Formats: sequence, C-alpha cells, structure tokens
Amino acid sequence: MAAQAPSAEVETMWWPELDQMLTSRMVDTPENVNEVADRLLEPKMNVVLVTTGSMNPIHLGHIAMLTTAKEGLEAAGHTVLGAFVSPSHDLYLKGKCKAKKLHFEDAATRCQLADVAVAEIPWLNVSRWESDPSHSAWPDFPVVRRRLVHDVEKTLAMQRPCSKACVCVLYVCGADHYYHCGIHADTVVIGRAGDSLPTASPGDNVYAFAAVSETVAMLSSTVARKALAANDLETATGVLGPRVVNAIVTQNLYGVAAAEQDDGGCAQTHLSARSGPPDAERGDGLSKKTPGDTTVFISATSLSRKWKTIPETTLDSALFFFGSKRKWLFPVTEADRVEAKSQPGEYHRMDADFLDLILQKESRGQVHFLKHPTLDYQDYPGPVDELAYTRASEWLEALGFNKLQLSRQFWQSKAIGRHPFGVSAEDVIENVERGYHEYSEVKALLVQSDSRLFPQM
Repeated sequence: MAAQAPSAEVETMWWPELDQMLTSRMVDTPENVNEVADRLLEPKMNVVLVTTGSMNPIHLGHIAMLTTAKEGLEAAGHTVLGAFVSPSHDLYLKGKCKAKKLHFEDAATRCQLADVAVAEIPWLNVSRWESDPSHSAWPDFPVVRRRLVHDVEKTLAMQRPCSKACVCVLYVCGADHYYHCGIHADTVVIGRAGDSLPTASPGDNVYAFAAVSETVAMLSSTVARKALAANDLETATGVLGPRVVNAIVTQNLYGVAAAEQDDGGCAQTHLSARSGPPDAERGDGLSKKTPGDTTVFISATSLSRKWKTIPETTLDSALFFFGSKRKWLFPVTEADRVEAKSQPGEYHRMDADFLDLILQKESRGQVHFLKHPTLDYQDYPGPVDELAYTRASEWLEALGFNKLQLSRQFWQSKAIGRHPFGVSAEDVIENVERGYHEYSEVKALLVQSDSRLFPQM
C-alpha cells in the first residue's frame, strides 16, 4: 500500500532529541553520504539509526538489535549519534492482525510502552511520525527512513549552515526482513543463529553483525502476547522487561486479567494507591495531577532528555529523587569519572544546563540521590543498602512531607486492592529493604506514604 510522501516541513517533534543528537557528538565529514552518487561510509562518519515494526508490544529483542548495530558501527570507528524505534501505523496492524486473528493495541499505546522501554537509554528515542493517524495510508519502512533523512538534512542546514558535517541514516533490521524486502543499501542487518548474513558493502552502506545474545535474539512479541493473555507475567517479563510489563498490567492491556494467580491458585491482588475513581490514581504516566501536589521526578536519565519541555513552574517546585550516586553526575576525581562512564545512564554526557538546574535545586534541598557515595555498585541491581530509604525519608520529612512507610508490618497489613503501578506489597518491601530504586516500587512507596507526592519519570 502506498503512503503519503514526507512533507517539506521539518517537524522535529516526530524525532525526539534530534536537535541534540546533531549537536552533541558531530564530526566534520567531506560529503553528503545520503546521496546515491557516493554512499561510502568513511571512518568516523556520523550515523543515526532507525528501526520499524509492529512493536506489539516492544520487547528486549528490539532494543538489543539496535544496541548490536550501534556497538558494531562504533567498533568500526563510526559515531552513532542516536537511534529511533518507530512503531507501525494502526492501518498496518489492523490488516495484519485481522488476517491472523491477533490482538493488538493502538499506536498511541504501543508508542507509550516504547517510551517506557527506552526511558533509561539516552541514545534511543521513540518516533511517532510513522504511526501518526493523519497519514491516509501506512508508511512503509523506506518512506520512514526517507522522512528521517529529510528532517536530518533540514535540521543540519539550519543548525550548521557552513559545516561539512553530514549524517548517514541507516535502517536496522533482521536478516529475514533484509532478504524478503530486497533491501540493497543504507542498512544494518542483525542476524540470528543460522542466518546467512549479507556481505558487508560499505560502498552501499550495508553492514551486517551477528546478534550478541542468541537468547535475546529469539525473543518475540508473539511469545509476550501469549504469556500476557495467560497471565504468565514471569515469561512476559523475560521478553519485555519488568517496566514494560508493569505498564501493561497497570493499564490492563493485551488481555491481562484483573488479578494474577499465585502458586496455590489464589488471586494475588495489588496495592491501592488511594481510594477514589481510576482517574484519581497517580504516577502511571497517564494519571492526573491535582492542585497542591508536588511532582517528584525519579529518573535523572529520563528527565535529562525532556526537562526543556517541562513548564518552568513545575521544574521549580518539583523534587528530584534520583537512584544514582551524586558523583556520577558531578565527578570530582578521575576514579569518579571512570565510575560514571561505566554506568548505562551516560551521566557524563548530560547537558551542562541540566546539571546546573540540579545544582540550583540541590542548594534549596530539593534533590536527593539514593545511592550512598561509598556504595560498591558494579552491576544492576547492586549491593544491599538497608539505610537507603531511611536517608530518603529524613530528606522528605525535612521538607515537610510524611515519613516514608518503611516497615514490613505496614505493607503486610495494608488493605490490598488493584494498584496502578502493577506491584505487590512484597515488591515494595524488597525494594525498601535492599535499597533498590525500581521505578514502580518507588512510585508506590511515595504515594502510599504521602498523597501529596506525584511521582513521574
């Protein structure tokens, strides 16, 4: 089916962070690599990646595919400025899923789940151009790539009119898609076990890499949907990751039932954030903030990507409750800098103005870092820190909020109902006692402790 051609306008809202991508790590290059006349991808070329697909829902394999492409290109000397996942248009899903009698969620929901999936990956964003309902027909992947090429080049022309810097936009896909669609250029192909990878052809901007993890490479949305329909949240979490599953459970998507079954066959329910109708529930990304609430941003990485779009009054009054160490954002010694660079949040690349904002708010007591500076944190989820939330509670109490509900007795005796964050009392207890910073558990803890707190990513 033909799709409408990309418009002549540059609407960077379709490509979040595109402006920042094209200013943060650019290197000067001698020619426009998107021209057919000369497609040679030279060392230290600037690259933006994009992948499309139903993403019904997005799973860890989608992210792993882009990560493999990024790492492979960077190992070859190229500079990957960023990447986009682009969920398919509803018109495509309706035709595909109706024929196969498959369940699907609408584009707005699939994009929202993709936002959750990439929230902690600074170089990866969600594009809504392909899925925008204003299209009269669904845009296929070549059209999506051409639109991104168009917007990249227009943005560059405005940002750097005298620069020689150019950007190559590469489409990332699996080997089966590459061969089935007869793609011959501007592509990074990621293969699974047993796949016959195409021969790399730099002259056509074709690169091929084997998936780093075959387990991840075999993940699929089909497996996830079947697990969700059966309320097998353990399997679903292995495919989608805990945050996406929490978002799905919160919104009762993909046929998830109202309650899971525990090993004894009894319904396992979830914590209620507050009494009242569903639209009064808090912090799930879709809920309402009421007058007098204080917004609490709980992810430094997520906030660093969107803070310029948030009203100044909200930023000024908000609290920042970050799960990181302070020195990851503000390293003093060389050891601090090495530790910061080893973290997935890429704190060392955060915008200087954003860091200045944190310092300003910290001077007013509005910032708290959960991890103690001496915590020997190597890999997720890190070592146990039993006092982490005691320190956080003292910070909130000093600001006039209620102390955090940290006792096991409180959570075990709590009247239990459906919780908008998709977590159980035991999940919150474990998060508190170990000093972890799992987002849904943190949100539940905050709103159960003080209804004036409005936690957001």
